[in-house]
Amino acid sequence: MLDVDIEQFWKDEETHADFYCYYPYVETIGNVSALPVNVRADQSALNSYKSSDYLWGKTEDATPDGNPVDIQVRHKMSKLVIKIEPGIGYTYETLWQDIKSIRILNLVCGATMDLNTGSVTLSGTACDMIPYSKDDNCSAFVVPQVVEDSELIRVELSDRSCTLIQSMEFKSGTQHTCTLKINKLSEGVNITIGGWENDDTDYGDTLD
Repeated sequence: MLDVDIEQFWKDEETHADFYCYYPYVETIGNVSALPVNVRADQSALNSYKSSDYLWGKTEDATPDGNPVDIQVRHKMSKLVIKIEPGIGYTYETLWQDIKSIRILNLVCGATMDLNTGSVTLSGTACDMIPYSKDDNCSAFVVPQVVEDSELIRVELSDRSCTLIQSMEFKSGTQHTCTLKINKLSEGVNITIGGWENDDTDYGDTLD
């Protein structure tokens, strides 16, 4: 919950007002209908990861009656969670010792957001992303988009690499999960794809 002094935003004691909330904050906005937003290509650092989580909310026709104005903000980006599990020939410890890097491939990192409606529109070219890693999971915030039969995730091992090719629709405010089970076999590396897990929790809160 955030406490914000909004008295300065009322025109007078009678005029109703619309309130908009967005994060990260931008001091100067050239066009409220097309605010440039970009998730970081490198989200490995916690501050870069958090600054890629764009939030937006609004409350319309609020009355200056002395009561708090409630605004619920929502995640406007999509979130991709990558779970790495050991398959045949690996333990968790030996697998993570063998992993050199994990990359998310071929996703557009730029967009514009309409602060009037909260809608997000793709803008820019595709790039590769470095997710934030914690424990045995990796995650990254992704601009909502659709990919078809695309090289999506690449895991670089000490002596080889393996790539997940997948079709996905990254939806705003939705968490998608890819569970990759990696086998250590003499003839190569096999990957099995786990199902998606949708997080139905709204991470917004009331702003007073």
